[in-house]
Amino acid sequence: MTSEVWVVQPYVPNYRVPFFEGLSRSLAESGITLRVVAGRPDAVQASRGDSATPQWLTQANGRLMHAFGRTLTLTRTRQHWRNADGVIVPHMGSSLDALLALAHKSSLRVGVWGHIAPYTSEPNPLDQAIER
Repeated sequence: MTSEVWVVQPYVPNYRVPFFEGLSRSLAESGITLRVVAGRPDAVQASRGDSATPQWLTQANGRLMHAFGRTLTLTRTRQHWRNADGVIVPHMGSSLDALLALAHKSSLRVGVWGHIAPYTSEPNPLDQAIER
């Protein structure tokens, strides 16, 4: 029986492609299929010119919602990973994907990855709750 694990990314930069390809090969040896779903880069990310769209990437259309001085990322990836064995979401309280995965009531295993310390901005209550 093959297991399926999804990784949710805001977007996939070129430097992460070898990582995901190596991880995919390694997991396949244990009967685990890796899937990656990502939105498109936002304006700041796009300005870096490092966005990749490898053949194995599932792209999700997303949008940003601004409220109370914060930006919430709405990439709607749940449709892809909701029946998977596991999902790894970004450590971003501003990511609806992360919040939905953590609230998911099933046998779905959830992993969180990303900067734990607030290197790029002040911590917000949602980030701190995800970390806990």
